[in-house]
Formats: sequence, C-alpha cells, structure tokens
Amino acid sequence: MPTVLRIGPYFFRFYSADMNEPEHVHVRRDKAEAKFWLEPMVRLEWQRGFSRRELSIVRRLTETHRTFCWRSGVSISVEDDRLVVPATAARVTNDAIIVDLEDGRQVSAPLAWYPRLLHGTPKERANFQIGHYGIHWPDLDEDISIKGLLLGSKSGESQKSLGRWLAVRQQGKTIPVKTGPLPAWARTDRKRNLKNRSKLK
Repeated sequence: MPTVLRIGPYFFRFYSADMNEPEHVHVRRDKAEAKFWLEPMVRLEWQRGFSRRELSIVRRLTETHRTFCWRSGVSISVEDDRLVVPATAARVTNDAIIVDLEDGRQVSAPLAWYPRLLHGTPKERANFQIGHYGIHWPDLDEDISIKGLLLGSKSGESQKSLGRWLAVRQQGKTIPVKTGPLPAWARTDRKRNLKNRSKLK
C-alpha cells in the first residue's frame, strides 16, 4: 500500500493485507515506527525507536492529519501478539516472497498476492527495509506486514489505486505524495529533543 502523507521526516503509511482492522496508520522515521488507531480517537497501539518527547510530536501530527489518514486508510480485526513477530531476513523470487522470522519460523506467500512486487524489477524487489512490524520497498512504495503474511492475507490495494500506480509507472514517474513541512511547534520540540539527546551522550 502507498505512503499517503509525509510531514518533515515522518512518513505516514499503511501495510498491504492490513484489512478488517479498525482504521489505523503507521508513522515511520528512519528505523523508528509507531502504530496509531484513528477511531474513535487517535490512540497509540505500540511504538519502537521514538523517545517519549518525539512520540508526543508524532501523536500530535497524527491527530492534526487524522481525517486525511482516515480517508486514505485501510481497515483488520485479529488482535494477537503472536502475529507481531519481527523479521530477520527476506527475499523475493519470481514466484514468492519468503520471510524468516525472529522466532525461527519461515513464512512465504505467492508473489501474485502483492501486485506491486509482481510488477517490480529484480533490483526493485531486492531493495527493501525490514522494520519491527513489516517490510518496506521504497522503489515500489509497498509495505507488507508480518501479521498479514501469517494470516495469509492478500494485498488490500484497490484496483483503482493499482491501476493509477501502473499508469504513472509506465510513464517513468512516481505518484506524488502529499507533503508538508513540520509546523513551527514541531520543529521547536524536535530541536529541543535532539539537543537533550546530545547532552546525554
């Protein structure tokens, strides 16, 4: 599924196969990531890598753009911590995506379940980033959650969204993502946070 919003260094995105769950969004900066429920109000599900101060910035940004994220989002009803297992390695063949998990399991799924990967080149498929919750392919703007793989869920991207992506891709372009600068309050808080972190070193 595509990245739907970028504010400063923060990327707001959804994972393929994360369907039937209450509306939510994942926010990432580098290797830090947080998941927020959007209904009935913004609520943190989990986070990894953000300091307490920066997490408050991310939460406030999510609250500010909640309506936009909610309209762009997907909705998964299975809540089980056993399904949130970090990946340690991944590879994509011509037929499947294969992921090794931290607990020793290996999970795979047909490549046809994830159209963006299916249409990607070997180079694009090989360029991915493993996060706590799933895997991100920046060249294809695709995110697949480990939970979705374990549940055997296919991509939740609509045919309309995929068709638009394919049309733009054929032109050698990428779909523009709504982007905005950090608001003044967030820049101030983030600078203060970075300054405090440097003092602790």
